Amino acid sequence: NLERINIAELYVGRGIRVKQLRPWHGRGRFGIGTKYRAHLTIVLRKMQKAAYDALHPPLKPRGEGKPAPKEYPLRRRPHLPSGDFMPKPWLVRSQLDITAQG
Repeated sequence: NLERINIAELYVGRGIRVKQLRPWHGRGRFGIGTKYRAHLTIVLRKMQKAAYDALHPPLKPRGEGKPAPKEYPLRRRPHLPSGDFMPKPWLVRSQLDITAQG
């Protein structure tokens, strides 16, 4: 069972270094660059069932949440002091039209 496999130990060691000639400098001049390598050692172990169950408890069944509201307002429009909605700006010819309605 792949779910019970656990990383027991992990080691990183120094590997070889490879020198390379690359155009590091301007005007087509070359410089010596170093490419580093590493040794990686991973030790895997299979976990016992009790230890696995302690780390990963079973999921709780999902209950019913709050019921969704019937309508969501897409966006709130500003109100006038009288409680009415502000008129749409492209329908208003002047500020006098707004004050005459409210």
